Amino acid sequence: RRGLQEQADFDVQYRLPADGDDVVLGASDHVVLDVETPALNWLTVAGLLEASREHRTLVTARSVMVWGRLEMGTPEQPMPANASAGVSLYGEPDDHTVLMVEGLFLKNKVLAVLGSLVAAGAPLGSTDADEGGMNGTAAALSAKLTATAAAGARTLAVRGNLSHWPVGGRVALGPTEYPQPPATTEAETFTLAAPSEYDAALDETLLHLDGAVQHRHFAGRVLGPSDGAHFSHLDLAATVALVGGFSNVVIRTLEEGAAYGAGVTVAGSADGEWVGSAHLRGVEVWRGGKFDEQLPSLHFNFLGASAGAAQAARPSAVVACAFGESQAGAITADGVGALRVEGNVFHRTYRTALWVGSGSSHSAVEVVGNTAVETLRHPRASTAWVDPFAAFLLEVRPAALRGNVAAGSTDSGFVVRPQTTDTCAGGADASDPAGEALNEAVGCLTGFFLLKACAAAGPCSACLRLSGALAWKNAHAGVLTADQNAHARLSHLALADNHIGVSLNFLGDQEVMSHRVFYHNLTILGSTDASTCAASNECRAIGQFGGAGSAAQAVGATCNSVLGAGVRRVGVLAHMVNAVPKLCEASSRLSVCRPPNRPVKGCVMPWEHRIGTAGARYSEAHFSAVSLGAFTRDDCGRTSSALSFNPTAIDLSLPQRFSDVRWLASAAPDARLALGRNAGAATNRVSDCGPTGDCDGLAHLFWEDSDGTLGGAAPGAAPAASVISPAHPNLGDSGCEARAGYTHCPGLDLRTLYWEAPGILTQQTGRFLGRFKTWRESDGRESYSIGPKADMCLPSVPGQDRSWAVKANDQLNLTLFTSPPKNHRLRWFQESSDAALRVAIFLTQPFRLQVWVGNTDVSTLATDGSGDDAVGTPRLPELTDPHGAHAFDPHKRRFYLTLRGGDDRLRGGGVVTLRLLMVVQLSLTTTVPADEFDGASLVANVATLLQIPQTRIRVVQVQGVQADAGRRRLQDGATNATAAANATTIVLHISEPPLAADADAQGESGSVDVSDEVDFDAGELAELQTLSAVITDLAEAPSSPDAQPFEALSTALGLEVLGFELETTDPYSSPPPPP
Repeated sequence: RRGLQEQADFDVQYRLPADGDDVVLGASDHVVLDVETPALNWLTVAGLLEASREHRTLVTARSVMVWGRLEMGTPEQPMPANASAGVSLYGEPDDHTVLMVEGLFLKNKVLAVLGSLVAAGAPLGSTDADEGGMNGTAAALSAKLTATAAAGARTLAVRGNLSHWPVGGRVALGPTEYPQPPATTEAETFTLAAPSEYDAALDETLLHLDGAVQHRHFAGRVLGPSDGAHFSHLDLAATVALVGGFSNVVIRTLEEGAAYGAGVTVAGSADGEWVGSAHLRGVEVWRGGKFDEQLPSLHFNFLGASAGAAQAARPSAVVACAFGESQAGAITADGVGALRVEGNVFHRTYRTALWVGSGSSHSAVEVVGNTAVETLRHPRASTAWVDPFAAFLLEVRPAALRGNVAAGSTDSGFVVRPQTTDTCAGGADASDPAGEALNEAVGCLTGFFLLKACAAAGPCSACLRLSGALAWKNAHAGVLTADQNAHARLSHLALADNHIGVSLNFLGDQEVMSHRVFYHNLTILGSTDASTCAASNECRAIGQFGGAGSAAQAVGATCNSVLGAGVRRVGVLAHMVNAVPKLCEASSRLSVCRPPNRPVKGCVMPWEHRIGTAGARYSEAHFSAVSLGAFTRDDCGRTSSALSFNPTAIDLSLPQRFSDVRWLASAAPDARLALGRNAGAATNRVSDCGPTGDCDGLAHLFWEDSDGTLGGAAPGAAPAASVISPAHPNLGDSGCEARAGYTHCPGLDLRTLYWEAPGILTQQTGRFLGRFKTWRESDGRESYSIGPKADMCLPSVPGQDRSWAVKANDQLNLTLFTSPPKNHRLRWFQESSDAALRVAIFLTQPFRLQVWVGNTDVSTLATDGSGDDAVGTPRLPELTDPHGAHAFDPHKRRFYLTLRGGDDRLRGGGVVTLRLLMVVQLSLTTTVPADEFDGASLVANVATLLQIPQTRIRVVQVQGVQADAGRRRLQDGATNATAAANATTIVLHISEPPLAADADAQGESGSVDVSDEVDFDAGELAELQTLSAVITDLAEAPSSPDAQPFEALSTALGLEVLGFELETTDPYSSPPPPP
């Protein structure tokens, strides 16, 4: 053991190590190992331990600690084919724990590296004499079938030249059907029984297996140039991977079948003194990992100062390696700052094949060309809670992510932190990968799960981008996100044979109305030739869990999607914005949040189910260059459709805008849009959009067909149209056409009108305003909004909001069948400045209204003469008036308002705020001719009488009329007969003090701040009642027999009063019905 004793004057007896020995190589030692060691206890390498390039060598130990360098071939000089090297670790869980630096958890049975680990097996196909380097592209360990492998087959036709795959090598055949959670997929494993045969003319290799294939594994073209899709062609094929028996450098667990496996940890110390590195190429790692400790086969674990940039000078790489039967994941990277993972295969991994933790740096890990076949839930994993995993789980944005395949996972294929850009705008993305560079998920529960893109808890302004992906035959969804807080752009995606192609679900903020989703250049197929009726019919999805008997839901063993088992395929579920988070990384409900998409409560599942109430006032999606095909209404006894709303999106309908849609011939007309009543799965927590329910999510659903292609026309061959639900035809007009699953309305331009009562929710008044009716004057069609609803899973109280899909350039009556709230806000999400809408709001009692557009008082836009600077003949506002023009008709009890579109409207601009002021409404009949009436004098006299500021008094109507003999208090005596025949009616409002808006105080979304008073004040009402009593007492004051009626009141007001009516607002009384 040279180097263990540095003092030359000691007499040391050297001997070779024996079983159970501890061996230490000093910092100055350079030892070439040319034997297989005995079963050592601990081996410490402070210098250099190098495996001979001429012998078959093996280190067997309980643990190996590398402070210096352990070398088993190098990328430049890999281990020759006639030699071999390896590390074999053994031991039990209760063996002594390895300690190297503070804070580094290593347990035992570990190859721990704080120095350098370098290992490179002989290149595939090399001969005994071949010592060629491996600096270039590693020989492929995976390929694709060129023809379907049917059950019973003993050969596989595979694309490319794989003649270098050796006889005796282990081959995994990836599944092309849904997985069977929790334990299995249809992946199969074989040994190559004879030399592979390559046909150069076909560029195809024939692999000979040692047994018969048990399941069908598809390969074929499902889309060709003649189909006319945006993708010229699409080939789907099972993956074949060489997963073992090919390398002469192996790191493994010694005990056959051991559940407590070996592990490799490459680490750095918290103080930064030690920064380990590893370069592995062409190495096999077998039966690694420790499930109970959650330690993977290979763990990069950099602490403190060693994390991130400290590794720039010591990057690590894992290339063309095979990881098999890992017990707690294959590779986990924590605190990584420079790592390349390329061309590896992961076979039958429990938990996650590659997990890059949140402590690693963004844009520091390259993940390229890897294949994971069969990623499984561990048999001992708890089913009490959903603990997600994936073949590839990337908590940070990678430097590169392309060409990877997740084939068969009983959870997700990819869970990724998506890339972001400042904007979602743009057409084709020049950086989008194509062909072999596509990331692919097949035979998983979920193909691609997108983590929230921004670190912020709430919505951010960035745009996530997912491009260059292929997801097919996934049992729940091809692409899915929950609690997403960024805008989104999906581009250059191919989705086929998934239960749900795409379902995007966001965590919103009512103040963010600029949220957008873009789908560009997507080809979405239902049931292609890859599907038969013999398999993959019923979905698999993680459902609500917790309590007895919920294990199947917690692992996704049954169909728990919001659509239910009666639906086989849906291409796109329209996106949804929720109010509260369901995942731990956006919530503080769980003390441990690993992985970040762990649900916080059992009732929040499945992923695409509504949670909380509506999370946005507005959001919209844009579809462009989208091809849809292979959908049929009767799909093996179940229904399928290309596009559908989410049946749990009950609170609000978000507009979807379509252009350049290509319907392939395989998309049956009755399976294109599914917008009829649908409660979804029986297990859904809400069913309001079902046959007997009532939900705004369906009642005011409208999708925009911008160029007629959504309706099946060629681009530009038909006018723009709106698409609505057949369950709510009143949104349409006479030109609408009923079609299977939807109603198509050419020329109809619908936009969202949003009304709210600000402040009521935050003050928890408990008021429920009920259904709010709209009535369209142009054709008498009416509709109702019930507003968002509560959710008791994670308590979420809805705002008092209502929304409608309304037609431009029309007049609309709004009726609230209860006492109105004090404050109102209206937004019309209409971008065209040429579009206008006149809204008439029925008020149950007299009110004075203050009106603001944004933070600006617009009393000057009053057309009824009530404004301080009002001019012209009093009238109702018209469609040609400016945004915010308004008037109040005291007799009809209707407030009229003109709304106009504008550039900022789709971002919530142009918000109109109304404040209702309680009033004493004084209606006078006087002898003064209307054209001689002095309003200012009357206001001054009333203010003097009541001792209040003149600003609280307004003349709201002056009208010359013939007196009504039946009018209360109107006198019929002969003395006033002539005057009564030419009477003038004057209506005054004596209001509570109006809001003096601070120009610098701004409320929500640029609106005026009305937070000072969110509901009617009882003290203000009492004061108005007192003022009313003063007027009544004066009107009823006794007078001399020869005096005129109301003499005292006439004297006080400065005009002759023939009759009067007095009414005081009482918002707490039961309202009368609308006229």
